[in-house]
Amino acid sequence: GAADVYRAFSVPPEPAMLAAVNRLLLRLSAPDAAARDAASAELTALGRRAVRAAMAVDTETLHPEAAARLQAFIDANARDPRTPADMRADLTFVIDAAGDPDPMIAREAKLLLGERTKLPPPATLPGPADGAG
Repeated sequence: GAADVYRAFSVPPEPAMLAAVNRLLLRLSAPDAAARDAASAELTALGRRAVRAAMAVDTETLHPEAAARLQAFIDANARDPRTPADMRADLTFVIDAAGDPDPMIAREAKLLLGERTKLPPPATLPGPADGAG
């Protein structure tokens, strides 16, 4: 999931996406349940890059409801319980990440592949859009 690659590879969130996630934080803890649910739906609609932005938010400073909803969004996009180091040590994981739709993740994974294999990083690798990743 998106949260897995963003945990494994330290890339900064896109400023515009971080701003979009931050705009939803107050509504995630709104008194009205419908408003909270709408904000959660908007967060989900932002897509996988919002996962990285959500992971950058300091949930300790949030209202508990907003923190729980933000964490639920991240958890819904996570599938791999391993540590970031363990994920990066898994060559299959790194190869899959090299085909990630986020160019920053793909770049970091390709660089790691180059380090691990002692070969130049591949210019392109098949990714999810090719049906091979």
